[in-house]
Amino acid sequence: MGFTVGARVPDGATRAKNMQAGLDTMGDKWKRNTLAPRVNPKVAAQKGAAAWQSGVQRAITDKAYEAGVNAIDLDEMAATIEATPDGAVADGVRRRAAKVQRVQEALAKIQAEDCKVIDAMPQDTPAQRKARMDKNWELNQTLKARLKRALA
Repeated sequence: MGFTVGARVPDGATRAKNMQAGLDTMGDKWKRNTLAPRVNPKVAAQKGAAAWQSGVQRAITDKAYEAGVNAIDLDEMAATIEATPDGAVADGVRRRAAKVQRVQEALAKIQAEDCKVIDAMPQDTPAQRKARMDKNWELNQTLKARLKRALA
């Protein structure tokens, strides 16, 4: 039995619960990391300019903005905004538990299908293992777009 290339993910409810578990310390961690970054953010941004331009062009070509706008649930958004007091980041995320769970469930379903594809591929030779890794990479490159389509 070989190893499996491909993410294994819990169901959406578990992922949402795990995400919310660390929210109480999130604000302090954000502040610490923002005030004392590991790298100079300006230098990092300058180094990443070409990759940013490439990503923007790909988003334009893939109509990512349109897909994102089409995935907006206005009723869900309005309910979230009405229920969110000023400065309550952690509480706001907790109130979005249904959305987080919905997204995580869609992601888990897509990743489970990806795992089936990867698991069905042979892995007896180095070339076959490389093909599995290449397929996993290809699936990961399209994951965000496939998730947006699933949520639309």
